[in-house]
Amino acid sequence: MKLYPLIIAGILGAATVSQGTVTITNAGFEDPAHTGNDGTNPTGWTVFETALGGSPDKQIRTRNSVKNTGAMGVQVGAGQSNHDGELYQTVATVIGQEYTFSIYAAATSNSETPATQNFTVELLAGTAVVGAPVTGASLNGNSLSQLATVSDGGTLSTTFQEFTVNFTATSIHTTIWIYDNSTAAASDANDIILDDVSITAVPAPATITWGAATAVSASGDVSTTGVLVEAFNAGVSTVADQTVNSVLFTGTGALTLKLRQHKTSPLNCSLA
Repeated sequence: MKLYPLIIAGILGAATVSQGTVTITNAGFEDPAHTGNDGTNPTGWTVFETALGGSPDKQIRTRNSVKNTGAMGVQVGAGQSNHDGELYQTVATVIGQEYTFSIYAAATSNSETPATQNFTVELLAGTAVVGAPVTGASLNGNSLSQLATVSDGGTLSTTFQEFTVNFTATSIHTTIWIYDNSTAAASDANDIILDDVSITAVPAPATITWGAATAVSASGDVSTTGVLVEAFNAGVSTVADQTVNSVLFTGTGALTLKLRQHKTSPLNCSLA
């Protein structure tokens, strides 16, 4: 009887606990709620608005007629104001944890070319310097380290799109800095709507514990106390096709056996 070395692995599922979803105040821009299109600055975010444009007090405003989910979104460059407004918020993060940042964006109309309707998000390490309760200073030229950045790339339309980027936190605080850098004229009557901001921890890989190799001669020689995690023949074989636990494996010179298991201890394997 010819023996083939079989390597067995036991996977310890979710050995490292992820940090979950980061808390962002008013992430969906639902507050303050209103019934008209002309809202006010979103609560929970520090807003920077210039004194230029037809309605500078509405340069960054909540809006209920265009949104991705919920009842509200936030409009930037609104009220025929200049396209240079900013909003930012500092959130708590875990040093060394990898996160995925996500935001949804759309243009209010297709009357202007998407290349002129632009926004950028920068993820910064540390706490932003905020101003009075709502209105603060511009973060332009800030000294915080940039962790990642994402922008629309000139692709906006009236259909909401998701924009994402991964980053690794280097501080217990990370600042989300969103700014309008459109090149469209203030009077173009076509603005950007943002919605549904989120930061979610990326789960760490599971820890793998390798069990001892056991020599077997055929699939029938393998027995387990649970479900086989992964097994593969490390040698050379001329064995024909085999079915193991209802899974067909093709013997093409190097017999490969792979099944999946979520088990909290190494797999036991013995000769039949």
